[in-house]
Amino acid sequence: MIFTEEEKGVFVSKEPLSEKWFRRFMGAEDFLYDKCRYCLWLVDASPKELREMPRVLERIEQVRVFRQSSVKEATRDAANTPARFMEIKQPGSDYLMVPAVSSEKREYVPIGFLAKDVVASNLANYIADTSLYHFGVLTSSVHMAWMRAVAGRLEMRYRYSAAIVYNNFP
Repeated sequence: MIFTEEEKGVFVSKEPLSEKWFRRFMGAEDFLYDKCRYCLWLVDASPKELREMPRVLERIEQVRVFRQSSVKEATRDAANTPARFMEIKQPGSDYLMVPAVSSEKREYVPIGFLAKDVVASNLANYIADTSLYHFGVLTSSVHMAWMRAVAGRLEMRYRYSAAIVYNNFP
C-alpha cells in the first residue's frame, strides 16, 4: 500500500479513481530527508467504491496473501482486513512529528508540523492538537538535553519515545 511518487503516478494513470484515496505517507526517514512517499488510505472506502477499482483490489489481495504467509499470528489475523493498515494511529488534527530515530550528531532532533491528512508511519511519533508553544518547548535546548540524557539508543542514534522522553519531561 506504500508507493513512491513515480509509482503513484503510474498507478493513478492506470486507475484514475484511485487518486482520491492516496495520501502522503511519512516516517522518520521521509521527514528527516524530505522523501516523498504515498499510501493508499482506504479507511473510509466503501465496498462499492473498491469494486470500481480493480487495480486497488489487486493490491488489497497482495496484502492479504502477504499477511497470511507471516509467521506472526497478529499479522495473519490482519489478513482479514487487508485494505486497512495493521496499526492505525492517525490523529484527527494537524500534529507535530517527532522522528523515532535521529542521529546523535544533530544538536536538535528535527520536529515539525504536519497536516492531519499526512499519514504518519509507525517509525515516527506524533503529538496531536499542538500549538507553537508545544513546538517551542519540544525544540528547546532543555528538552534536547533531556532527550540526550534519557532516550534509548539504536546503535549510537537517539531513539525518541513518547513513554520515556516525552511523557517524563519535567
